[in-house]
Amino acid sequence: MPKNKVAAPGVPRSRRGRWALPVLLPAMLCLGTACQPGSTPPNILLIIADDQGYGDFGFMGNPLVRTPHIDDLASRSARFVNGYVPNSLCRPSLATLLTGLYPHQSGVTFNRPYFDLPHTLENRHRASYLVRRVDTLPRLLSRAGYRTLQTGKHWEGDFANAGFDEGMTLAKPHPIEKDPAFAALGMKSGHGNGDAGLAIGRQTLQPIYDFVDRASADGKPFFVWYAPFLPHLPHNPPRRHLEPYAEDPRLPDHLAPYYACITWLDETVGELLGALRERGLLRQTLVVFVVDNGYVVDPENPNLSVRSKNTPFEQGIRTPILIAWEGQARPGTHAGLVSTVDLAPTLLAAAGIGEAGEELPGLNLLPFVRGGATLPPRPVFGEIYRGYAMELEQPEAEVLYRWVRWGNHKLILPEGSDEGAMLFDLTADPNEMNNLAGSPRLRSRRQEMERLLDGWWNPRRE
Repeated sequence: MPKNKVAAPGVPRSRRGRWALPVLLPAMLCLGTACQPGSTPPNILLIIADDQGYGDFGFMGNPLVRTPHIDDLASRSARFVNGYVPNSLCRPSLATLLTGLYPHQSGVTFNRPYFDLPHTLENRHRASYLVRRVDTLPRLLSRAGYRTLQTGKHWEGDFANAGFDEGMTLAKPHPIEKDPAFAALGMKSGHGNGDAGLAIGRQTLQPIYDFVDRASADGKPFFVWYAPFLPHLPHNPPRRHLEPYAEDPRLPDHLAPYYACITWLDETVGELLGALRERGLLRQTLVVFVVDNGYVVDPENPNLSVRSKNTPFEQGIRTPILIAWEGQARPGTHAGLVSTVDLAPTLLAAAGIGEAGEELPGLNLLPFVRGGATLPPRPVFGEIYRGYAMELEQPEAEVLYRWVRWGNHKLILPEGSDEGAMLFDLTADPNEMNNLAGSPRLRSRRQEMERLLDGWWNPRRE
């Protein structure tokens, strides 16, 4: 594979170095808290659902959606039911998983930059230098002796830009676009969010099986990024999944195709885990399940979402996080607040290279996964932007909202508009309909949360 470039022309090395992490060598393998020197680090399978509501799982209490395989995974997992993504839009949310950074730190605050127009391959991937300059999770794992594979959603151009050894997304025309099944996705090669990689799950899982077999034959631990285009639009599930929902009188018609795509995703999760079990690899594989952002189907237009994706509301930013690792993870439910910024340091620690995560803003969750500690009270933070960025690396000028959850309260602060602050009591008002920002009784609480937000990131001081 060609070597990755570390920065685009014109990007100062000092600015790139602000977020660069130490280079790690294979000799450092397993020197962290997860494994002992000389032992084999775990394989890692990261499963990322695409546009799914945080409650749309059986294990989260939804009685109508069918997710038997994910529910089974949950029964064997440390379950963080109050998980959050810092941003409720695909690309910046996925970039947080890749980098362990908040969007304003990585610079990936958008799905597309303004110069994406006209839609050419050259324009589409000009912003990929933002991820090339960072020591990403796959890049660090690869340096430490892992084999790494990208499949599915990947906005950063060629898979090598993010440091993967192998991958499906190529950022160039590909024969797969001639496949009618791929054309049904409404995509073509170079679309920007995965091109040929979007075939994973919807059409095949074979690239993952082949990669796992090669890595195992070579005695190498592996990291698989499985980010299928599911249950994302188009909601065009196979008939075997759609018919049971279409025949259920309890379910509104507009939800049936969406729920069926969730069951389609669930089926692929079962197939993947079954393949690892058949190969005798499941016990030595750490499995993480998360959603990139939430989704609520608009009953008036099933092709749109409401108060969820690309908003600061719970249905957009909240996700369950499952971490399963046989013999290591203690199954159980954790009610404390966690964020997807916590996953990179957690996975690096599990791989025995936790030193790489010490500069990251997230929390290593392994002590809580193992059941030997209780999550401390802590706030979680996030930031919301438009889908298109007018300027790169100027998050202070582009940010629309900052938000913080602290205990049962959530504060949303608009930036650069006349819209007022929003404060919600999520215990009494989980749907965020009663704005308490003007309540005299909660004035000190609001001020405390504003201080927390400004201490985390204050764009007015940038």
